[in-house]
Amino acid sequence: MDFEELIVSTAKEILGREVRLADNFFGLGGDSLMALRFEASIEEKTGLEKVLQDIFMAPTFETLAEQIGSRIRDHALSSSSAAGANAQCDQSVPAASTGDGLTYRQRRLLSRHFQTRPDLTASSAGNVWAVFRVTGLLDFARLDAALAGLTQRHDALRMCFAQVDGRPLRVAGSGSYPFLEQLNGDRHLPDSEALRSVVTRMMAPFALRAEPKIRACVANISARSAYLGFAADHLVCDGGSMRLLLRDLGLAYREATDGEARFGESQAQSFVDWTEREQFTYSTEELQRRLDYWRRVLDPLEPYPELRLPGMKERAPGTRPAMAAIDRRLGHEFATSFKACAASSGVTIYAACCAVLMLAVHAETRRSAIGFHSPVSVRQSGWENSVGFFSNVLPIRVRVDPSRTPAEISKSVMTRVAEAARYAIPTPVLFENLQPEQYTSFNWRPRVYFDGGAEAEDAVLELENLKVRYVPTLSVADQELPPRDGIMVNVYMERSGMRFTMVYESDLWPSRRAARFLGNYVKAVERSVPCWHSPSQHLLSEVFD
Repeated sequence: MDFEELIVSTAKEILGREVRLADNFFGLGGDSLMALRFEASIEEKTGLEKVLQDIFMAPTFETLAEQIGSRIRDHALSSSSAAGANAQCDQSVPAASTGDGLTYRQRRLLSRHFQTRPDLTASSAGNVWAVFRVTGLLDFARLDAALAGLTQRHDALRMCFAQVDGRPLRVAGSGSYPFLEQLNGDRHLPDSEALRSVVTRMMAPFALRAEPKIRACVANISARSAYLGFAADHLVCDGGSMRLLLRDLGLAYREATDGEARFGESQAQSFVDWTEREQFTYSTEELQRRLDYWRRVLDPLEPYPELRLPGMKERAPGTRPAMAAIDRRLGHEFATSFKACAASSGVTIYAACCAVLMLAVHAETRRSAIGFHSPVSVRQSGWENSVGFFSNVLPIRVRVDPSRTPAEISKSVMTRVAEAARYAIPTPVLFENLQPEQYTSFNWRPRVYFDGGAEAEDAVLELENLKVRYVPTLSVADQELPPRDGIMVNVYMERSGMRFTMVYESDLWPSRRAARFLGNYVKAVERSVPCWHSPSQHLLSEVFD
């Protein structure tokens, strides 16, 4: 077997671009999700298992080919394969199939809300949405055909839900399709009024029993200018899926010349099939294998991170948090250099920002084992073009040693996140098995929650013969802030640069302390570029001393 040819051809297939042996996977734009697909393809072609670490650590494809060839020749995997096959089953794991046609997340969310509101008819999961400024003559008939085509292509958008005999189920839909809603008919609205009307419609909840789970609306500003909104129910669509929907909407609009939408050669795997695959994943034997991983990497005395930053008070039982949020920004020029810095080390922007956040937490607490929670995509090979909710919020624990460089800590973050995706288990299931006596209800919130936001720069929609511009619509001050203990940090890549948002409990953490922490974190991100390959203690001394 020619291992160099195998690695290069596989990487080319995953990355969608030309690849040389001297290149680095992440330097060419690879991310954690692509790394999982790369791993799956290599394992399928070679029979190896657990090559993810090789992918992360290899500086070039040539080195990776040498490592893969050496492992095959030495038959290094036989012991780990046997260990997985002989794992003992835990009696507390859930059944392999529930027969309700739901994913774990859908089942739990619907169950919780039906318990408090048995008459619930509207989705309470929130929406994923985007608004665009469109210049040109929008063809409403073509857009209607494109929306219908999306609904036909992605079965997640046709999911309907109800409560039957006290439990949530997926039920058959009516077969209806979406159409473009013209909010003001042929009338022209002032710019701010048109934008406000579109945003209001995008935030309206979807009906549980009705389909489809997408909507689009337009508010005209002039004969050739309008705001276009596009939304999906968060019960069936995550952020990554929204980007796929926008891509497919553009393809369908371009091809819908005869009233029928087309999407090229790409095929979308059924999300309904995913629900069945997920239920198999949580069967006793497979779940036990995944639990074995988490038992190795999490602290048995503190499986989920309970990290309190200086100045945070303890919440009195039964009280609801008062939430506040603040923003900080770094400009486009810095964002470009930071992205290049991360790529040069073969890490994603998410991992780089997360590593610096862990250093900031270390500087505040002096703890070396930093734990946090983060949404992780568990989308697997075969579902790359499918719409659904493929994310789990999982615990990540990273050891922070100031003698290591930010680049090295970033690679540790990437390894942990990729492993978390590979061994993903819904958080309640994870802790019910790790601490069955202590963990009796899903009422905790993480002390530190980190979301890297979109790796892409803004939402992208391309409509033939039209100028389309993404419109950032809400500042944190306009949003309903979810109650959450500790802090929630989000980082967004935008055309104008990088935006850092932190949500915190204003009744338990003074605003000046919150502002100081976020300011120091953003300053550390900014100073990390010249310190990227130096021991992290240099960065810490510049920012925090």
